[in-house]
Amino acid sequence: MDKKHSVYICTGCGIGDALYIKGLCGVPEEEGVPVKTHSFLCGKEGVELIKKDIADEGVNTIVIAGCSRRVNYDVFKFDGCIVDRVNLREQVVWSHPRSKYPVVTEEQKEDGIHFDSLQMLAEDYLKMGMVKVEKIDLPEPYQVETFTRKILVIGGGVAGISAALDAAKAGYEVTIVEKEEIIKKILPRIADKVSTILDRPTPDITPVVAKVMGNLLVYRSISHNGDGVQVNITVKNYSGALMAFALHDTHQYPVRDAEPEPKVISLGNDSDHIWRLDVKPGSSMNIRYNMPFVSDEEATSLPDLIVEGVDEGMVNGAKAVRGYVDE
Repeated sequence: MDKKHSVYICTGCGIGDALYIKGLCGVPEEEGVPVKTHSFLCGKEGVELIKKDIADEGVNTIVIAGCSRRVNYDVFKFDGCIVDRVNLREQVVWSHPRSKYPVVTEEQKEDGIHFDSLQMLAEDYLKMGMVKVEKIDLPEPYQVETFTRKILVIGGGVAGISAALDAAKAGYEVTIVEKEEIIKKILPRIADKVSTILDRPTPDITPVVAKVMGNLLVYRSISHNGDGVQVNITVKNYSGALMAFALHDTHQYPVRDAEPEPKVISLGNDSDHIWRLDVKPGSSMNIRYNMPFVSDEEATSLPDLIVEGVDEGMVNGAKAVRGYVDE
């Protein structure tokens, strides 16, 4: 960056009354840096003065001596320019009143004992601001393609899970440290506590947990259908690998119009309905069947679904059994 410097001094807010502005202007002038003053630099005219120099003179390295950088930070923001704020108002004039730090007389200037400490303070701050902009350069942003597509989230609390979900939506591969203990044990307790405080039903966080953990989600829903109910089973693979397993739905009720058709094994009063599934990463599958003459209450009390062939830690929404999946 080929720097072109300029200094702007605001004389408003009592700065011009307390300081010798001509002497202050001498600081940048000694270094060959142009300097301009204005009585209301943060106003429209003052800002236009700076913008005009940027456009017409190519100024790109700016020192603004006036109020604190904590205020008017949006006013003194100029794209493509290095800007430093020298705080003459709060750190010099307002905090060092002339009643305590009086202007020295001409006679006192000659004795070598008395000095205008307030003027010296302002000039020193201005010198530091000028040196600062000389030493720094505009930051150059990294190119997106240089970033890894993997993100590590430390902690599986509410903030960590939110960050992980947002990153996953943006297409990043997310890893959460210490996730098992926090997400599987503590998060459900938080959900229970919140539901108690708000006097509302406990939310089902199983889909969120499965998505964040990169697990297999198995979710069964019940809907009324004529004289019975319709059962819908959704299976979604949030992991990065193919999952091959057997899904068992064991209960005493008759199953009709199943899609896809399961293998059925009689277990006395119960029947084990088995689907052998291969679910690709990021893919989902749906299973649907009807149970005639079964009430909603009976349907909601069905035993848990069982996933055979996947480690327990990789399954949410069903029991997992690490067994051999028959062909």
